[in-house]
Amino acid sequence: MHTVGKYIYDPNRLIFYHDNCDLQTVEKIRACIEPNDNYELLHEKLNAYDADEIQVRPGTLNAAGICLTDNCNFRCNYCSASSVDGHVESLTIDDVMEFVSDVMKRWTINKLLGKAEESLNLSFTGGGEPTYDWDLFRNSVIQIRQKSLNNNIPLLLGITTNGLLDESQRVFIAEKCDSVMVSYDGIPEIQDKNRRCPHRLRTSEPVEETIRFFSKTQIRMTIRTTIWQSDFCRLKEMADYVFGNFGMSVEWSILPVIPTGRAMNRVRKEHEKLRGFDFLTPYLDTVEYAKNKYGSVNINTPIFQDIVNAFYCGAISVFCSCPWLLPDRTIITCIESCDIKTVIGKIEENRVVYFEKCSDPLFKVYQQKFDECQKCIAYRFCKGGCPVHHLMNKNVRTMMDDWECVMIQKYWTYIFENTLEGKECLGWKVTPVESDVLKNVEVLKLTKV
Repeated sequence: MHTVGKYIYDPNRLIFYHDNCDLQTVEKIRACIEPNDNYELLHEKLNAYDADEIQVRPGTLNAAGICLTDNCNFRCNYCSASSVDGHVESLTIDDVMEFVSDVMKRWTINKLLGKAEESLNLSFTGGGEPTYDWDLFRNSVIQIRQKSLNNNIPLLLGITTNGLLDESQRVFIAEKCDSVMVSYDGIPEIQDKNRRCPHRLRTSEPVEETIRFFSKTQIRMTIRTTIWQSDFCRLKEMADYVFGNFGMSVEWSILPVIPTGRAMNRVRKEHEKLRGFDFLTPYLDTVEYAKNKYGSVNINTPIFQDIVNAFYCGAISVFCSCPWLLPDRTIITCIESCDIKTVIGKIEENRVVYFEKCSDPLFKVYQQKFDECQKCIAYRFCKGGCPVHHLMNKNVRTMMDDWECVMIQKYWTYIFENTLEGKECLGWKVTPVESDVLKNVEVLKLTKV
């Protein structure tokens, strides 16, 4: 239990009641409102597995991802994969279609079991640029679309790109894909500093052309801004540039740099200074500023898990809900995991092969954090947080891990305080619990708007 103002917060039930309630009233509240988070059961389920020797049981799927290549025409100063040109390993169209065929079979089984999402979600992204080998990307999209039509499978196709595209490439993506995430770092000055290209002086101009093109089409578009801590103070300036130049319909996603890839050396040297930068305050100020100035706009950050789940995500082998095919033909559980990835299968002799067993470092960390973090005020939403981030931060021996955890705790405290004042806050509100048993007792339920 946690105290928030004059209320007690019960995370198992997502409710608030007055801190002056006597024990009998509290017991009445708990008896009346069933908990929707059974920690003991979830703990038992997690700890039934040995992270060093997990049986791989590929099941039904609603989503999958494909990383065509590690080659890239940009040299971003924080790239987690440290991508360059010249990588020999690359998928072939046969690799792609073998993987997709297997995914579609698993989605179809899910549908027959009544568990399938409305559409199968396939994404192109990765350490490299998906459009680097344009012919491979184009042929992959065309053949995947045709296969989904032939098998009557509703498909949502997405791509994450650096945005260095010509007119014909933009037209093709707009026609064949349902969503596109374009990496652009907020304003030209920072974009050109962070995201360099060996073949041109500035990357901001062609990427902005790409964003403007997509913003005028029906495709769902997200602008992803990766931001160094020293630039947090410029978030409002970025908001004005993004919404002022590209319109209010775009989604803007902001990701603070984490210590991996090319960012690692700088974070090692400057981690104490970087840890001192506050992201939450300028982020919240920017959300409020943009809402007041532009009305309804979509600003978010992957840092805050803004839903209630039994587990943090499906990027661990036991619950893998979105396998990823890499350029070396291995299949992993999380595209963000880089050097600490969990390999669960591969393309071998033109067929998909899943291993019988694997060792999963992400799962080991998740088991630890799931228990370790139980008393945290953000636990119901974070559930110990991203195991990839924990491992990356630990590996570079910084205090960045604590920085992220404290920020998430402050984020949820902010939401609780504002909703208890009767406001809708960042998509959340509280509503009175109505019950004959609880007459004259104020109990408030945290709910999504």
